[in-house]
Amino acid sequence: MSNKTFPPLVHHKTVYLQPADAAKSLAAYLEKSRKCAHLHPDAWLDPTGIRFGPKSGPNGGWAIHHLRRIEAGLRGESLAVESRDDLAAQLGEEVLKEQDPYATRVEEASAGDDSRVDSIIEGTQHKNEDEKSRKKREKKERTRREMAEREGRASTSAGGESNNKRKRDIADSHVESGAPGTGANTPFADSMAAHSETWQTQQEYEQDQDVLEGEIGERSAPAVKQGGVPPTVVQHDKQGDVVVPKRALTAGEKAARKAAKRARRAEESAAASAAAPIADSAAKKQFSSTDPVTRLPDDGECLERLDKRPFSEEEDAAILRLKANGVTIPMIAAQLDRNTQSVMFRYYQHLDTSVKNPSCRGGSDAPKRFFTRAEDQQIIDWRAQDVSFLEIARRTGRQKQTVKDRFYYYLEKRAAPSGSERGAPRTTAHITPPP
Repeated sequence: MSNKTFPPLVHHKTVYLQPADAAKSLAAYLEKSRKCAHLHPDAWLDPTGIRFGPKSGPNGGWAIHHLRRIEAGLRGESLAVESRDDLAAQLGEEVLKEQDPYATRVEEASAGDDSRVDSIIEGTQHKNEDEKSRKKREKKERTRREMAEREGRASTSAGGESNNKRKRDIADSHVESGAPGTGANTPFADSMAAHSETWQTQQEYEQDQDVLEGEIGERSAPAVKQGGVPPTVVQHDKQGDVVVPKRALTAGEKAARKAAKRARRAEESAAASAAAPIADSAAKKQFSSTDPVTRLPDDGECLERLDKRPFSEEEDAAILRLKANGVTIPMIAAQLDRNTQSVMFRYYQHLDTSVKNPSCRGGSDAPKRFFTRAEDQQIIDWRAQDVSFLEIARRTGRQKQTVKDRFYYYLEKRAAPSGSERGAPRTTAHITPPP
């Protein structure tokens, strides 16, 4: 806020001075006040200009006298207390009466004269008596009002005439008991009458107000001259930032946004196309067209399964971590140097906790038993003899479903399962993962 002021008001800032500096400034002021009348608090203003007060003259009045004593004290002098006679001889009796009227009334009483004290005591006694009489009168009025109210409630059923009489009695009692502070008047009038003595005068209220500093434009609503540019009105959010209103995009801005969106989609498509061959090559490492054992199967043909390479705990943790980060199964298989189908089967059948049926996954605590070549050949021979899967499972100490999956997924060459044990013939060695 600016400290600039406008005439006739002049605002002087408060400056704290050392006693030595204050003594010099005060001495210069007092010396100059002997010639300049405008420096006197009691100076007069007339058509000819500013002149000294008729009672004090160039020497000054009560205020200048006190400033001289203060200036002497700043110089180090120790001044004695001045008597009233000395002040009257120096300043005049009229000046003393104007400055301290209460002290004048006290001095009027001579030594040993108690007439003034007696008058004060007498006035206090009259005041106490008036207070006691007022309280007695208020008590009588309150008692009479309560009795009238009780009589009115008792005679409510007597008819309209009694009600009207009760209302007139209450109204009369209100008129008679309208004393300040009795509660007979309205709350507003009673409050004004009871607390009027404690009100603050207008002069005291004005003295308690703070000085309003600042530009005139900052004290009221902004005004714009005719033909002027109105100021920009801004709004702020809870954090104090300026809220920028949204506006409609132009045709050029819309075209630029569409072009940027098409370019971004083209970059994403190019990145996906570049990563696809890497994933496919890593997924096909397990199969080779030159190796008769690991070549891709023809339609309707199943290949003999190679020996398993079990997943380690580090590989399981890596699969879970990469899958949680959104990495696809082919990319995980490429990083682990494994077949995509093996990683997919491992994740959905053993590691995915979203599967609600625990029987669909192998238990992590149960030891895993892998089929040997001798067991595979024994299963093929027993199936050729029409031995049921339940009997084969009993003989090998395995579960029926495990033996059945082992036969149909890896060992069956030509024959399809019977209708009682298998629904439809399977012609592929790949497992479809659960949704």
